[in-house]
Amino acid sequence: MAKKERAANIEQEMATIDRYLQRLKKFETDRPHGQADAVDDALEMVIQGFNTHPDWRPPGTLILLHGSMQYHDWHRLDIDLSWIALQSSRKVKTAINLFETSFNGILGWPGPVACETNVGESPLIEIRNGASNYSNSPEQQEEKDNISALDASIILSGKLLLNTPEQQQLHRASKEFVRNLAKQYPGFRQGIIHELKLTLQERESRRKELGIRRNKPMNTSSQ
Repeated sequence: MAKKERAANIEQEMATIDRYLQRLKKFETDRPHGQADAVDDALEMVIQGFNTHPDWRPPGTLILLHGSMQYHDWHRLDIDLSWIALQSSRKVKTAINLFETSFNGILGWPGPVACETNVGESPLIEIRNGASNYSNSPEQQEEKDNISALDASIILSGKLLLNTPEQQQLHRASKEFVRNLAKQYPGFRQGIIHELKLTLQERESRRKELGIRRNKPMNTSSQ
C-alpha cells in the first residue's frame, strides 16, 4: 500500500472510531426510568466506597466505568470497572480484590438482583504488546490480543468513575496512548472498531427494549 493511501486509510478508520465514540456519548444521556433511579443510587454507593477506601485507587491508576451503568441501564445493575495503570502491580490487584470483596452480594444494593462485579486491570504495557501482535486476519487472532482491543475500546469510550483533576489527566494520557497505537497497528485499529460496533449494537438493542426512540439506528454497513 502506497504511503498516501496508507495515511488516508488511517485517517478514515480513526474517523470511524471517533464517529462511534460520539454516538456512544449520546447513549449516556438516556434516562428511561426518570431523573433519579436505581443507577444513581448504585453509583453513589460505589463512589462513597472509593472515597472511604483510598487503597482501592492506587496512585497513578485510572478507574473507568463501562457497561450498562455507564449508559444508565439498570437491566442487571452489575458493576463494570477497569483499573488502568502503566503495568500490572500487586497494589492494583489488591485494590481490585478489596473492591470485589466489599461489593459482591453487598446488602442494600438497589438492583433487581444481588450485586455482581465485572472488574479487572488493563495495564497499558499489555495493551501495547497486544496491539503489536494483532493480526490482520481475524481467524488468526489470539484471544489475549482480542482482549487488548476490548480494553482499548473501554479506555476510549469509558466514563470516569471519580471526576477529579488527576483522573481527568490520566484519562487523557491513556486515550492518547491508545490512539497512537491504533494509528500504528492496522489490525489493532480494526479490532477497536469491531469492539465499539458491538457496544453500539448492544445499546441500540437495549434502547429498543426500553422504548427509547430518540436517535436514529446506527449504520455500520461500511465498517
